[in-house]
Amino acid sequence: MTFNLIRLFQFIIILNNKFSEPPEVHSLLYFYSRNIVLKMLRIILFITLLSPGFYLKAQVLPLDSINPINDSLKKGYVEVKADQRLDIYMKSFYKSNKGKQIAGFRIQLYSGTRQGAFDLKKSFINTVEGTPASVVYESPDFKLQVGNYRTKLEAERAMQEIWPLFKSAFLVKTLIDLPPLPIEKKPI
Repeated sequence: MTFNLIRLFQFIIILNNKFSEPPEVHSLLYFYSRNIVLKMLRIILFITLLSPGFYLKAQVLPLDSINPINDSLKKGYVEVKADQRLDIYMKSFYKSNKGKQIAGFRIQLYSGTRQGAFDLKKSFINTVEGTPASVVYESPDFKLQVGNYRTKLEAERAMQEIWPLFKSAFLVKTLIDLPPLPIEKKPI
């Protein structure tokens, strides 16, 4: 298409030279040739800007190439050297705040009658072990909420395990019991 237009303009120029057409033909020829050249330059610019993206790649280092300082980093074990009074203070703080609640997340499995909530609690405890379950009364319904998660990320991880078993589960932002402090963790 562009090639045909260029030939047409060349033909118009030849005719213009032979028959000395009025100046309008010159301005029309200039206008169309200029538009064609600008379109071609835009296409070339677009291709030039787009092409380096296909050739660039991020550098990927294999995990073996990273040299840890010592072997404890390879095992995922972190050793904290702190004064023993800090452990005593943490335990006393936990005892004094036991029973208090903080803002966090739980997974709600049921909202309805009292009997339905307690039946589902019993089946949940038999199915999923180690996750605390509690029935909460918020007028007019009884709600079964499980887990005590400080962050939404923790709650979503637990939700991935619970959701295939209980399809009606969803996250709720509520007050939670203080989860146990990780004072003594074993190496991973």
